[in-house]
Amino acid sequence: MIISIINQKGGVGKTTTTINLGAALAKNGKKVLLIDMDPQGNLTTSLFKNEFEKTIYHVFLKEVNMSDISVKHDDIKIVPADIELSAFEMQSNINNFYVLSKELKLIHDYYDYILIDCPPSLNLFTINAMIASNYLIIPVTTELMSIKGLNQLIKSYNEIKETNNGQLKVMGILFTKYDKRQTIDNEILKIDTPGIDKFETIIRRSVELKEVPGSLKSIFEFAPNSRGAKDYMNLALEVMKYE
Repeated sequence: MIISIINQKGGVGKTTTTINLGAALAKNGKKVLLIDMDPQGNLTTSLFKNEFEKTIYHVFLKEVNMSDISVKHDDIKIVPADIELSAFEMQSNINNFYVLSKELKLIHDYYDYILIDCPPSLNLFTINAMIASNYLIIPVTTELMSIKGLNQLIKSYNEIKETNNGQLKVMGILFTKYDKRQTIDNEILKIDTPGIDKFETIIRRSVELKEVPGSLKSIFEFAPNSRGAKDYMNLALEVMKYE
């Protein structure tokens, strides 16, 4: 199963969700690959100190295959990215929209789950991810401005589904950084999203999830008994219902 973690708004928890959902799935015995598709490389730098000679950029250049550059982090494989990837962004001819899809056809049988961490924009790399995926997970913070960007994302999803990937589905909206003490957070949870499901799991705001990116660990290594670990394990159990 190939899942893109997607939202054109930054700061909603895409990278945190990709890493910790992946780690939770691995803890359930699943073979997991994470792909960093963001030129900022936040997923890569959240898990590794070192820089990599070959990254997803070199896959787009057709210099290497994805299987050649995947690196191991605990029980998960990672395809790294860095700022070099931005050099490819302007090359948006139609053939470049299918690079990721073609690559994943070669390796998807080796994994139970492939999770793609998308950049905070609807660009070439996001389009590649949507064309290659079976499902989308849309993290949204419980803030009004986060909800307002959903319409454009859903419009892009519908266009990709109609013209490029008829099998693509939205698995659900995932509310993140939720604080039950805040009135606005509770109001946002009630907002109607016609035709789009919401996950039952809500990712609660926690100090541990805020601190974990600097640790080079998942939340399960960093704070296994935290609310963040519990929430992402519950999310994994929901995702596995789609198998």
